[in-house]
Amino acid sequence: MFSMQMEIKVSFLCHITLKNFSMSRIKYLLMMMCFAGLVPLLVFSQATKSYDDEISRIVNRIQQYPDRTKDLGQLKENFGLANKIDNDHIVSLLQSGQPDIWLEVYKGYMRLENRQLVILKIPEKSIQLSGIQMVDYQYELKDSRYKATAYHYALGEKLLKSDKQEDARLAYVEFIKVASLNSSFKDLDKLLRKAILKGATNMEFELYNRTGKNISATLVNHLSVIIWDFKKAKYGQEKPVVTDDSFTFILRVILDDLLIGADQVKQLEYQEERDIYSGNQVIDTIKCLVNETRQLKKALLSGNLEYVDKQTGKVVNRIPIKVESVFSNAYASLQGNPDAAGEATRELLKAKKAPYPSNEQMIIDATEEFSGKAGEVILSE
Repeated sequence: MFSMQMEIKVSFLCHITLKNFSMSRIKYLLMMMCFAGLVPLLVFSQATKSYDDEISRIVNRIQQYPDRTKDLGQLKENFGLANKIDNDHIVSLLQSGQPDIWLEVYKGYMRLENRQLVILKIPEKSIQLSGIQMVDYQYELKDSRYKATAYHYALGEKLLKSDKQEDARLAYVEFIKVASLNSSFKDLDKLLRKAILKGATNMEFELYNRTGKNISATLVNHLSVIIWDFKKAKYGQEKPVVTDDSFTFILRVILDDLLIGADQVKQLEYQEERDIYSGNQVIDTIKCLVNETRQLKKALLSGNLEYVDKQTGKVVNRIPIKVESVFSNAYASLQGNPDAAGEATRELLKAKKAPYPSNEQMIIDATEEFSGKAGEVILSE
């Protein structure tokens, strides 16, 4: 951590350097300051950026003029200096022995890998003439990425076990880091949503209806109520009288498609029979013919539930939701001896034909199903 005095000194030094030194000496001085630990990470990044900008400029020129060899020496020099900064930074991190280094180590290897990808845009003969040697970083990338993912996931889990709302917010930050590394890591989605629910100072709702059907906004009102009831019961968090947007999330309900099926009727005819016994001897078999009518109507509603970080405007979690609302009814009539009918058939004989629900009612039912499913997702722990 840099003190304010150190930051002022660094800023002043950089100002003097820019004013009185050539670009090559500026780059060298920044590099030495990075190695000595005298500049913040931002300045460190700027040091490599200047080399990378120069590499990109030369690569673009060679792409325009593939036979050009004039800039190959300068390309190799900038490539080597930029790589030295990143490699030395990685070594210093590894030598620190700290457990929280792996994200920065991974970023360092990514810079090295991406720099090589830029070089590979020029012809192979140009690379050979430049003397630039490519390095396979795949093992280092995979290893540091996994270790960074595991570290920040474990830290997020630990913070989320705390009773403090502030720790849930810190857990959210850690889980976002994990998502940037491996979005499918373990049960990350569930823990991320829990951190949001527990840490949020406010939850807003939006409904995007893309179905072309008239759907009531009571869906989002219902979700708002169950969320604040849950936060109060589970975490003792009351809905603020005055809106607190310091850690606010938008739950965006998107309804994409609503399909309402036609009224369906299916006719079935089957025979049932029962043996009549006298002692252990079958003395007769009675039969009946059952005519069963089945009524069916379905509505399928699909969409997404999105968690939007209001501070950044980014969707941090998306859950597809698909629900089916089903109307079904069955009734039957019988010919023959009713004593031959089984229990299920006797229940069907008591039933009657029912009116099919209207399309409007099917929409209401499907919306309620969707709301219930979204609520399960939000409150699941």
